[in-house]
Amino acid sequence: MHKKYLAEMKQMIRYFPLMLSCLLWISVLQADIYRVCDLWTSRPLDSVRVILDNDTIKLVNDGLFKVKERLSVRLQRDGYFEVQVDLAKFPGRIIYMEPLSTTDPITVVREATSGQALALPSRISRLQLKADWQDGRSNLAMAMAYQSGVFIKSYGGAGQLQTIGLRGMGAEQTQVLLDGIPVNNLQLGSVDLGQFDLFSMDKAEVYRGGSAMFGGSGAIGGTINLHPARLENRFRYRLAASLASFGYKEFGLSLQIPVAGFKQNASYLRQSGVNDYNADLDGATIQLQNRDFSRQIIQYNAEYSANQHIRAGVLLHSIDNEAGAPKATLSANAEEANRARLKDNRTLLQLYAVFKGEKGQVTARGFVRNEWMKYRDPALVIGGSELDSRHFNHESGAIIRGRYLPVSRILINGGLEASWQEIQSSEAGMHTRKRMAAFVLADWQVYSSPDFLSAWHLNASLRAESYSDYNVLLLPGIGLSYHKGVFKAYASAGKNYRAPSFNDLYWQPGGNPHLLPEHSINWEAGIGYENLLADVIHIKAEATYYTNKVTNLIKWLPVHQIWTPQNIGEVLSKGVELDITLRSADERHALQLKYTRGTSRKNKAEFAGDQTVGNQLPYLPDEQFTLILHSGLASFNAGIEGSYISFRYKTLQNDAWQILPSAAVWRMWFSYGTRVFNQSLTLLVRIENLFDTNYQIMPGYPMPPRHYGLRVELAIKK
Repeated sequence: MHKKYLAEMKQMIRYFPLMLSCLLWISVLQADIYRVCDLWTSRPLDSVRVILDNDTIKLVNDGLFKVKERLSVRLQRDGYFEVQVDLAKFPGRIIYMEPLSTTDPITVVREATSGQALALPSRISRLQLKADWQDGRSNLAMAMAYQSGVFIKSYGGAGQLQTIGLRGMGAEQTQVLLDGIPVNNLQLGSVDLGQFDLFSMDKAEVYRGGSAMFGGSGAIGGTINLHPARLENRFRYRLAASLASFGYKEFGLSLQIPVAGFKQNASYLRQSGVNDYNADLDGATIQLQNRDFSRQIIQYNAEYSANQHIRAGVLLHSIDNEAGAPKATLSANAEEANRARLKDNRTLLQLYAVFKGEKGQVTARGFVRNEWMKYRDPALVIGGSELDSRHFNHESGAIIRGRYLPVSRILINGGLEASWQEIQSSEAGMHTRKRMAAFVLADWQVYSSPDFLSAWHLNASLRAESYSDYNVLLLPGIGLSYHKGVFKAYASAGKNYRAPSFNDLYWQPGGNPHLLPEHSINWEAGIGYENLLADVIHIKAEATYYTNKVTNLIKWLPVHQIWTPQNIGEVLSKGVELDITLRSADERHALQLKYTRGTSRKNKAEFAGDQTVGNQLPYLPDEQFTLILHSGLASFNAGIEGSYISFRYKTLQNDAWQILPSAAVWRMWFSYGTRVFNQSLTLLVRIENLFDTNYQIMPGYPMPPRHYGLRVELAIKK
């Protein structure tokens, strides 16, 4: 059935250029409506004061304001830099306001009063995770699955392992940060994105491409930076409860309690599920077992501002998880023996302080994180005993980041990082190591037009990083960006690396303590366009081309019947990403198209006569397409979303009979919001796998058939 819907999607693509051309032709008509957006999120701002000729004041609702003549205007909003724009010279219809404070890892030189967008030298996506939650998604893996250049390796339904690959790289080559702190597992090097909920998160930035500008070891594919719930200086709370197919239950409570200038938020979320659905395997129907899970997530973050220059805060994030850890389903008999269990707890504690001056800012963070894991498999007997694997990982460290504006056209970003890592593992032993890093990024505004409407930026970076068991590595990077009105363009190149994980080095049997770090050389180039067309359509389009060559690739291979990691591989990943978003001026209707065409191929022979050179890596699609349509009317909202992934090879030999078929999967959701006694009440119904597609993302792990969910959310504000 998915072929039918894939054909429909391709038909829409065929007519899309005509529709876009019509919109561009309409845009030349006279327009007098402007939209005001947040610089970092691109979302509309309300409560903006628009001052005309110093005596006329209009209030902006939904980010829109209308003028009869293109005059000079001043825009003001609490928490943002004031913006002054000459509308007669301003080329677009979208004006940006920059927040007074931001936690983004990279900042570039710009005139805060220009109203222009930033032109960073890389492909960066900023996700509003609250919006994903409102669309019925519950975890970070679901939010990331619809992004271009991203592939989620899903091992089943809710509560099962969900790992990520950015631009054809593996999960261990993607760095994940929580409020700037690395949270990749110290033994595995990867992260289960399904364990990070959207209920307690505010937003996320996705830095693709592996530039050392944004992250060090483990960021060969890119970096994801999560931000916890935004703190507000008012009392409020949220209650959410969900029921869904296959025994899924969810309950969440969030409290915002400001006390004497001390802003704080506490949230609790509990999720559980059975996942006892049937799967079709080679014509036989098998009821899956041991896929239940139970998870609770606790988060507390607070901040106190001593004055406009000094603020300090704390973040506590804890995930407690217990679940089945099934092996791949091969037959009904094998499924009966699928009884492995996993129990783990991950806790992060962070303290930070921010010092802000006229020309710069310094942020100091100290953190401690612990990981406890227990894996038990009754079916695996070693030395006469059932496997009972136990692990404890610990990391503590400090991170200092700052930026300084020595002159008006040069901004220096820099930082120091240091941490102590330790593992105690029944299979990998007891080991420790130190990690040190220093980086500097200079942004030079080479040229800016007198009206600030066009500018060239040159970025140069250098990162030095080392582990106590490896020498210091120097990772340079360079980028060039340009923006003119509603258009932008950028190009960048750089190096990065990944140090072997503790399991790569010490796992018994098979660990290899002689491994070398992986190295990468990457570059990308992209163009973008954003504008408000004919007063009614907000269009945003971006296209990117990238390449990433990885050497010393760490690969586990059988040697004398024991799997062991070796530095033998070289991979070349390259592709294109295309994003187009059309929104109505009132934000009630939206159409998003996301397309990725990319390959990750073996680029170097491992031995004489190696026939796998040039072959695609297993399990990775070379084509992905996503269509998202949202619409709202009065208190009702609805959306339909479809995604297509091409076939994937199961082996590096790329045998035609060893493939995972392509799949087109759709979901739909409806929501209704109302107010009852000054309370905001939202009802949401979702349908996942709308057309009941039978498919697998990873071999032996069938995905759930069509299923349903219901959520009720209550929020009281004072």
